[in-house]
Order: sequence, then C-alpha cells, then structure tokens
Amino acid sequence: MFPIDTARTVTETCNEEPNLFPGGPNLMQNLERAAIVCIAAALSLSCAAQHKSPLATYVKEDAPVLVLDHVRVIDGTGAAPQDDMRIVIEGGKITVLENAGSHGNYPANAKVLDMTGKTVMPGLVGMHEHLFYPLPDRPADGLALYAEAADSAPRLYLAGGVTTARTGGSLEPYTDLELKRAIEAGKIPGPKLDITGPYLEGKGTFAIQMHQLSDPDDAARLVDY
Repeated sequence: MFPIDTARTVTETCNEEPNLFPGGPNLMQNLERAAIVCIAAALSLSCAAQHKSPLATYVKEDAPVLVLDHVRVIDGTGAAPQDDMRIVIEGGKITVLENAGSHGNYPANAKVLDMTGKTVMPGLVGMHEHLFYPLPDRPADGLALYAEAADSAPRLYLAGGVTTARTGGSLEPYTDLELKRAIEAGKIPGPKLDITGPYLEGKGTFAIQMHQLSDPDDAARLVDY
C-alpha cells in the first residue's frame, strides 16, 4: 500500500501520462482506489486516537477479566479481615470471592495479579465533603474567600479511596453539577457525587460569597429555586 502522498502523486501522474503504465486506465483506477484506502485508513486511525478514553491515563490494569490473587480482604461489614483470598473481576464487577487455595473459578485468559502483602477494601463513602478550599494568604483584616477546587478535589478524593462523596453544602452549585455530569460521562476522574444545595446564611455571615437570607420568604425562594 502506498503512503497517502505517494499514492496521490502516482495517481496525478497517471492522469497526465496514462500510457506510461501497462494496463492503462485499469491501473490508474487501482491506484486511485489505493489512495482512497490509504486516506480512509489514516482517518480511521485519527478517529480512534481522538476517541481514546480521557481516563486511560489513570487506569493501571485494564483487562476483560482481572484476578487479584493472594490478597487480604476487608469487606466493610465489621467482620475480621480474610487473608490469602482471591477476587475475580469481570466487566468491572466482582463476580467471585474465594480462598486463593481453591480451584480457580475464572477463564484461562484472565489477567492474574499476585497481590501478596496488599489489602483490598470497599470504596469509602464520604458524607460531608467540600469541593472548595480557603484561599491562602488572607490578610488579618481581609475577607474569608474560598476557591472552587473542581479539578483537584475529585482526584484527591478518589486517590484517598473515596468512591462516593456527598458534598456538605455548595459554594458554586452550577460548577458542582457540571462536575458531577463530567465524572458520570467519563470525561474526568472522580468519585460518584451527591451534590447538595448552596449555604443558607443569616445576617452577619463570615463568608461574603454566601447569600444572607433576609426573611423566611427569602429562604423559601432559595430552597425552591
């Protein structure tokens, strides 16, 4: 198969001097088809590269069937840890939990990882988490200001083992909602988010970024928004 530029050059030459090649018009048509095939292949490869998952960088092991062998398991029920266990993961779901000494209940083509000395536990569920953080270097008489950490916070929660997080109030509700959608769409890494509403502050609030309620009707309007 010709490279794209070479195929195009040969095709143009055929158009100008058709008698130079044995086979005449047929050869010219074949070369044109070869050029089209080359271009189509290049476009397909380009599209495949463009559709690579944005999360691929963060995935260390990716196999249809993954086996964690000789691992210590803490199941989160309060039961004692189980040593020398085997976990079989198929299609992203745990399908088998058994002793590593038992007959392997997994396909022959599974990817097996020796997890000796390592521990597996369920993901943590955070019930009061924030997606913002105080800005540094606040002057002694300055305002208390907070910055949305939409990029770093989800990654840090996930890195710390938090796979589900409920926010404890929202500083930028629309940002939080868009962040939740981006995570669910697989565009960025992060835990499953349960977004709460904005803060309801009374008069004299310490945070100028939070709405100060004027009366009960104002509170009702905010809740119903």
